[in-house]
Amino acid sequence: MSTAAGYPVVEGIAIATPSSSSAPQHVESLKSAKTSRTTVSEPPPQELLKTLQARGFPKGLSKLLHGSLHAFPLRIWLLDNSGSMTIADGQRPVTDNRGKLKMIKCTRWQELVHTALGIAGLSVDLGARTDFHLLNRNDAGQYLSLDASGGACAVGAAGGEGDQQALETLLSLSPLGTTPLTAAVTKIISLIEPAAQTLLHNGQQVVVVIATDGVPDNPAGFLEALRLLQRLPVWVVVRLCTSDDAIVEYWADLDKSLEAPLEVIDDLAGEAEEVMKVNPWLVYGDAFHQARQFGVRDKLFDLLDETALQPPQIKQLCAMLFGESALPEPEVDAKAFVDAVKDLADKAPRVHDVRSGELESWVRAKALKRAVAKKNSGGGCAIM
Repeated sequence: MSTAAGYPVVEGIAIATPSSSSAPQHVESLKSAKTSRTTVSEPPPQELLKTLQARGFPKGLSKLLHGSLHAFPLRIWLLDNSGSMTIADGQRPVTDNRGKLKMIKCTRWQELVHTALGIAGLSVDLGARTDFHLLNRNDAGQYLSLDASGGACAVGAAGGEGDQQALETLLSLSPLGTTPLTAAVTKIISLIEPAAQTLLHNGQQVVVVIATDGVPDNPAGFLEALRLLQRLPVWVVVRLCTSDDAIVEYWADLDKSLEAPLEVIDDLAGEAEEVMKVNPWLVYGDAFHQARQFGVRDKLFDLLDETALQPPQIKQLCAMLFGESALPEPEVDAKAFVDAVKDLADKAPRVHDVRSGELESWVRAKALKRAVAKKNSGGGCAIM
């Protein structure tokens, strides 16, 4: 199996799957990964913080992104390029010449390509390895490992190493084919399984993102493949590329059949709408959405679109977002807490509100004041 560095760059040709006969090279990659990986204690460089700030990430979220590189040294994105991805019911954000955000109609594939290229850019900035797997091979290949040399990891890659331009080439061809998710997940298992003990020893996991708009060709086989995948050190995220009720219901039912839960994420507009319903004090924008898809993981992020956060949880989330732990207790002095958070939000990069399209503060102060004024219905502490 190939090591993390030294892969041929994709240049519009099919990339051959590595042979199992190259196991000694893989063993060598385990050794190098163990000695060169990023540690939790290393703070993000100031230049990186400036780069991420220019991308719209506040200080706290930037630190969480950098810190996630140890816990998740590799992200594998499985991109569904089946024929149904040509359906034009997707949407993607664009900014007009006045700086206003608009969600424009596009195909499901165009929406996914926009997302994948955003994750790729973030990976390059962070020096993080991210592998992209097409569900169906096209004339440009099927697999690409982005910035493999920057993110040491024990897991071998399915194909060659390439840059963002090579990824754009890989994703530039129109989708076609069926939805062979079972075979694709089995391939990922074969890559992670040999490195499982090393990952466990290092306290690490691989983020596996399944970006799809459909149901697998073989649902029963796919269920078994997912069960096998979840026995490995992985965090499985499903990025749905459709709002079709039948597809959404399939993945919800599948989640109930698995031992470990799936993290199911909608597109930016869908997630922002759900967050607005229960936590209207937070402006959920692209930076937050990218961080969740990249590998920043916290239970509070899961709850954001499910339930109204209690005051202690709101404090914890704001501390994580803005990188400031010394916040007033909202249940002791709500005004002081709201003023402190507002001050931090005003100093952070502005975020596009998906509803209005305007650049705004991350926090709606009036809504935050109402949220922290509500007492925990049980009279006790909120469970984090």
